[in-house]
Formats: sequence, structure tokens, C-alpha cells
Amino acid sequence: MYIKNFAVVPKVLQKHETSPLMINKQKIDIKEYRPPQDESGESSEKKHEEAGAIKVTKLPPGTTEEAITLFFENSKRSGGGEVEKVEYDEANHSAVVWFREVEGKDSLHF
Repeated sequence: MYIKNFAVVPKVLQKHETSPLMINKQKIDIKEYRPPQDESGESSEKKHEEAGAIKVTKLPPGTTEEAITLFFENSKRSGGGEVEKVEYDEANHSAVVWFREVEGKDSLHF
């Protein structure tokens, strides 16, 4: 049995709830993200879904994918962790940030 560490997403959400997060001096909105399911009920992003993702909205104009990655990899600023990928929608000022699953002392292996 293997249980993955799902701690990153709740940490980011909790940090945002206690002190709204800001990028380039603008408040951003963050929610947990679940990818849409196909007709069989399976996620098209199964591998990433297991690690966890957040949806970030209200990003300031001019924000780059690199800036988003660096912000969420800085655990002191965002509560985040290692970023797997960023799906940045510049036109809508939003992004989905996928975190890498963390294996280590928080994971259980049997």
C-alpha cells in the first residue's frame, strides 16, 4: 500500500485563507483544482491529479509562467512546494498549478 503526501495544496489554501497571497502587489484568488472527467469518469490528468493542483485567478497583467512557478515553489511566501507544471491562461489572467507528489517522511509505504 502506498499513500501519497497531499499536504501541499491544503497548506497553500490555508496560507491564502489566513493572509491573502499577492503577486506583483495584487491579491490573487486560489481554489483547489480538480480536472474535468471524461465520459468514463476518469480524469484526463490522472497522474497530476494524484499530486494535487490549485486554480489561481486574478493574476496581474504581465505575470509570467516563470513568476507563477517561482512564487508557488517558495513555501515561505505561498505555502507551496515543488511545481510539476503550470497551465497559464494569460488572456483570462488565470493558471492551474500542479504540484509534484512528495515522497518522504510524510508518505507511508507498506
